Amino acid sequence: HLYNAMSPLHHRRPGLVGAALTQPVTCELIADGIHIHPAALCLAVRAKGLDKIVLITDSMRACLLGEGESELGGQQVFVKDGRATLADGTLAGSILTMEKAVQNIWRFAHLTLPQAVQLATLNPARELGLTDRGTLEPGKRADFTMFDDDFHILQTYKKGTCIFQK
Repeated sequence: HLYNAMSPLHHRRPGLVGAALTQPVTCELIADGIHIHPAALCLAVRAKGLDKIVLITDSMRACLLGEGESELGGQQVFVKDGRATLADGTLAGSILTMEKAVQNIWRFAHLTLPQAVQLATLNPARELGLTDRGTLEPGKRADFTMFDDDFHILQTYKKGTCIFQK
């Protein structure tokens, strides 16, 4: 979770953020525009390159439930204006969906759509050693999601079989 709960990047004390941005490690990004400012997302993508970024949601139980109260590990969580916080205002997690993460990183980091999709498909599969997925090629699992121009999910396929259709 690059940037999260890390000391800020400082020119004399680069800390974990500086190390992550300059070392050959893969970094996870929560591209909700809340956990990480859009400019910091863009910086990370530019510094790491497309092959060393994995999109994650860090989503919690409250995801897709709308505004109101929820729970996380016995703690009361409040969802309002796209933010999930504890009573003291601390971020509790995210309510980000993956299609929104792809849309955000595409927009914030000025990527092409295939580049943005790579951060949610090929990169995580490669990072997990799942060589049979991540791209649509002969011999690989046909797991994919189709969405429209507004990033609304239309269909989801698992092993070539439609498991969701809007």
